[in-house]
Amino acid sequence: MLLDDIDSDRELLTAMREIPALVGCRDLSTTHDLCVVAEPGPALSAYAQRQRWGLQGIEINDAQTLATLPTTFDFVVLRRRDLIAQALELHPPLDIAAIPWFMAGDFDAASLIPLIEAGVRRVWLTAPTTPEQVSKMKELLRQSWNSDPAASSYRRAALLS
Repeated sequence: MLLDDIDSDRELLTAMREIPALVGCRDLSTTHDLCVVAEPGPALSAYAQRQRWGLQGIEINDAQTLATLPTTFDFVVLRRRDLIAQALELHPPLDIAAIPWFMAGDFDAASLIPLIEAGVRRVWLTAPTTPEQVSKMKELLRQSWNSDPAASSYRRAALLS
């Protein structure tokens, strides 16, 4: 999650609700934005070309597609919880070579805890929520990353890549 504080969270969540294919944006400098766009989606056809710092993902709803995932995608969005174990095996969240995946759903902090315990480390919120809930979920996810024994080697590899 790229959210920093409750005021900016509220502003970003409002903007994200207005653009259905937009997962998140972060201003990288005064001239470039990092935007995440999920495929398929009607809004994607409005883009003539990928942004320089854009990431392209795919939504997966079946085990076969997850097992044969092309490496051309920058991230994966899962909507089915029964795919978590397979995603963990094929693309461990703290493996620098793995394709990052997000568990999509209408979550709050309480419903996120069992997902974190199952190994989820990234989420894609699909329904409106409050900035306070986002802040709680962000802290739960941060704790899950920090408590994972593979976190330090993942961060080191990410810095070197």
